[in-house]
Parts: sequence; C-alpha cells; structure tokens
Amino acid sequence: MNDSQKPDYHKPWCWKCQEHTHFKTITRTHHDEHGTRRRTQNACAMCGKSVFRPAAVDFAYYGKVGRRFAWVYFTIAVCCILPLVYWGIDNLADDAQALLAVGSIVGLVVVVFLIIPCAMLVWASRKYATWKTWAEERGWQEPPKEKRAWVPK
Repeated sequence: MNDSQKPDYHKPWCWKCQEHTHFKTITRTHHDEHGTRRRTQNACAMCGKSVFRPAAVDFAYYGKVGRRFAWVYFTIAVCCILPLVYWGIDNLADDAQALLAVGSIVGLVVVVFLIIPCAMLVWASRKYATWKTWAEERGWQEPPKEKRAWVPK
C-alpha cells in the first residue's frame, strides 16, 4: 500500500481522488468597493478539487466543548424563534397581512439559524462517513471518541 492509500486521520484527503494526495494552497484575492478579501483553499494537486482533513469533519474531534456549543446554539436559536411564533399567532391573528409578514420573518430566521446549520452538520457527517468507510477498507480502526478529541497543547 503506497503512502497515499494509507489512512491518516489528520492528513488532508481528496474527496474526488479518494486518497491522501499532495495538495497546493491557493489564495484568491478579491477587490471591490468594500475592500480586499482573501480566500485560502487547499486543492488536490491531481484533480484541483478541495481537500479536507477527516478530523475537521468528525464531531468527536471537537469533544465535549463542541457538543456543548452545538446544544447551546440550537437551544438559543429555538428560544429566539418560539417567542416570534407565539407573538405572531397571539397578536396578529386578525390581520392577515401582518401575520404573513411575521411568518416570513420567522421562516427566514428558521432557515438561517436552524436549517442551514443542520444541513452543514449532515454534509460534514457524510464526508467523514465516506472517509471512514474508505479507511476501514484499508485496515484503519476508529479509536474511541476520547482519543479522537482535540487536546490543546
């Protein structure tokens, strides 16, 4: 098994090539009326697609802090959305135009603060599951969550 086919939890992996490939760092600079912005991306040297470290898309890597942050985030989001829903139903039930406006605001808030983050979590878990399947086919055994968690130095 060559080095690119040997699973490494912390080494960048190409989604398209399905191996740990060499990569190049690409920095794009964008100038507009708001100023200059830079975007840095690691791209596979073989196919040009972006690479990712499996550890970065594994929820266990973020440990207890990551789980707590997710719970706090979603609890706050739901606690902010529920009063909007209650207020809209309670005070505006007679006025259809106002109810539609509040419904639109609630819908936008739900999409931005709940649907998009949930979709990103599903996307990350699918990426990790794909890498994990590939790695297990090559003899890698997933260590317990405590061993995969990031530890500050």
